[in-house]
Amino acid sequence: MQDGSESGYVDPISTCQHPETHLGEIQAIDTSAPCAKCGKREENWICLTCSEVGCSRFQSSHAMEHHQQTGHALALSFSDLSVWCYKCENYIRHPSLSHPFTLAHQDKFHTKPGKTTYNIFNNAQMTDEEVREYFDEPEVVQAKVKELAQLIKTSRHMVGYTGAGVSTSAKIPDYRGPQGVWTLRERGLNPHFQVTLEQALPTPTHMALHQFQKEGILKFIVSTNVDGLHRRSGVAESEMSELHGNCYKEVCSNAQCNKEYLRNFDVTPSKVAANHITGRDCSTCQAPLKDTIIHFGENLPTSELEKTIFQAGQSDLSLVLGTSMRVSPANQFPLDAIKNGGAMVIVNLQKTPYDHKARLIIRAKTDEVLTLLSHELGVSIPEYHLEHD
Repeated sequence: MQDGSESGYVDPISTCQHPETHLGEIQAIDTSAPCAKCGKREENWICLTCSEVGCSRFQSSHAMEHHQQTGHALALSFSDLSVWCYKCENYIRHPSLSHPFTLAHQDKFHTKPGKTTYNIFNNAQMTDEEVREYFDEPEVVQAKVKELAQLIKTSRHMVGYTGAGVSTSAKIPDYRGPQGVWTLRERGLNPHFQVTLEQALPTPTHMALHQFQKEGILKFIVSTNVDGLHRRSGVAESEMSELHGNCYKEVCSNAQCNKEYLRNFDVTPSKVAANHITGRDCSTCQAPLKDTIIHFGENLPTSELEKTIFQAGQSDLSLVLGTSMRVSPANQFPLDAIKNGGAMVIVNLQKTPYDHKARLIIRAKTDEVLTLLSHELGVSIPEYHLEHD
């Protein structure tokens, strides 16, 4: 484990005692500061012992190198303001971290954080303002969609990035909205699930994206959702990456076989153990089958990650839909379009840590935006038919 950017979901722990011995006297934090070793300004971390800034493994791993040379244990991410402990090899929570978090938050967002809640999926703190949803006026949405359509018409390689917000109209709750799963749990409330994953159906957003791919407008989809709705809408496995798995897919545990099974039922009921064994066997080699869901602390699947890195590297337009961009490393890939000289467009009701990098931000529900966008592009959104699933 090199730094927090290395893993998939990691549950922040509150038992780490290293802040008591490794937290230095931090007077100020400049979240735009370059890496002290290579001068890069992307994806940097600040040592919370001596304040030296180092880059992540996606750059030159100077943050990790600094830890190895000094033994300093704590680093704060400039991307999402989460804190990583190298000794515990985990994201951490600790009361003493409120001071550096406040300094970083004030520098990054030009405001002090309000009452905070911890979000397991983003491994960071969210203020009331960050949880709040914002809505553009209808005429503003229409004008922005026209601008987005023009960006798409001049793009060469558009990649779509989707989060939980694209599935809320399918009655699947998101994670970080005002009524999101983790928002409610942090408040001591139980989230309400209107449907099971098996009952949820692809939304207009899913169907529009699939049609965009068929017509060559959209080159690739990267999703952090596990609901399988992109695949059910008709998107082929080769046309997307499911970074956090698919609740309908199980694979052979025998590495020499590795056969995949795409089911028409959720393969991840509560009885599935932490080792992912689903209770069924491979029809080819009889080895146990495993689900594909990424649990806390597990690395992202190599094949899905490699597809994402390749497609992001080709992109000149990132269309970010229904995600607050707080899960690392998934939140880093849309930035590749900017690095390639292109643009990033965000369609999300909440503010994200990367709003300042976006060419265009649309505060509206994704179904509304994709419906308007389809009209602007002259594309008809097909209806979903269960018999074709």
